[in-house]
Amino acid sequence: MQDNMQNPQTSRETVTSIWQAGVDAVLGDKAVKKVLKQYNIPIPDGIIAIGKASTSMFKGAHEYYCEQSSDQPAYAATIVTKYHHCEDEIRNIPNVTIFESSHPIPDQASLDAGKAVFQIVSEMEDNSNLLVLVSGGASALIEMLHDDMTLEDLKNFTDGLMRTGADIETMNRQRIMRSRVKGGKLLEAFPGKTINAIGISDVPEGNFGILGSGIGSGKRINPEKTNYQQYLAATNQIARTAAEKKATDLGLPIIENSEPLYEDVNIVAKDLSQRLLDGPKGIYIWGGEPTVILPENPGSGGRNQALGLLMAKHLAGEENITLIVAGTDGTDGPTEAAGAIIDGATYQKIEGADEALEKADSGTYLKNCGDLFVSGPTGTNVMDIMIALKE
Repeated sequence: MQDNMQNPQTSRETVTSIWQAGVDAVLGDKAVKKVLKQYNIPIPDGIIAIGKASTSMFKGAHEYYCEQSSDQPAYAATIVTKYHHCEDEIRNIPNVTIFESSHPIPDQASLDAGKAVFQIVSEMEDNSNLLVLVSGGASALIEMLHDDMTLEDLKNFTDGLMRTGADIETMNRQRIMRSRVKGGKLLEAFPGKTINAIGISDVPEGNFGILGSGIGSGKRINPEKTNYQQYLAATNQIARTAAEKKATDLGLPIIENSEPLYEDVNIVAKDLSQRLLDGPKGIYIWGGEPTVILPENPGSGGRNQALGLLMAKHLAGEENITLIVAGTDGTDGPTEAAGAIIDGATYQKIEGADEALEKADSGTYLKNCGDLFVSGPTGTNVMDIMIALKE
């Protein structure tokens, strides 16, 4: 790496391009196509796609099967995704039903989707073949409750989990206990012959029992009756490997490429900022999904915006460090932003940074100082990635 400093805008463009390269490597359509081709998965009778990347995943499957057949594939497909995450071209495909619902707090549309999907899956033919596409976000987007639980109960339960700073595995195990479709219960109701499940993972180690709270898990299926196979199409590691290649192509040395973003944001920020201050010049690539404990009546922001502003606090005044931290799905908590892109000037650009952290209002501060990162929905979801450049 050259000794002369890049200007701040160039540094920001560099870390953003490396982050984007990681995201591009795990896009839902490409990842699903690769699995379908590699394992020669036949055209199904039905497709269920659930999660924030479900539209992109279905698009890949549909394109692949159209390439394999001279006729329009005859399957019926059901997609459940977040509001405003469905591309217009998908809406025009015949025999496709689309449900849009709320994330991260479920709403009535989540329950409507759960009821409909359960009915579709449970009423398929005895000799049918089902393709299930699952990505992160499914836990909130689809639900079917036990009779003793109301939607208001579900909202309060979910809100409570988020406020405590519980990690994704803890949250999803709790969700499974209260659900009639999660933890393998949905696919247990399938009467058919074959299920192929493809996942884009936003959980550690790509655990299908936890991904989407186990909405695509086959753990309750009778193997003597139904053949179930699962395939992991995209992970945080795959994205980070692609980000590393991009940085190397730019002539930048890789100092770290690991997955340490699993503690509370305060702990993560202190640890990683110190690594940057003590470490050599080059690119640092970190992945995972940190947690955050929210106060009563929090402001605007998400875990990546909070982590970004905390990093900015620890790195205040450092003119040679620039970083981006963002959700690979393009959304961070209940906001339209993906995360933050900060440098040594961020924390002192305007007044109110300490207050923003105290009130969990990092998003407002970052927006006002111009350091909010907005990408829009990406078509994938493999947790979060931080790219840091030290010059």
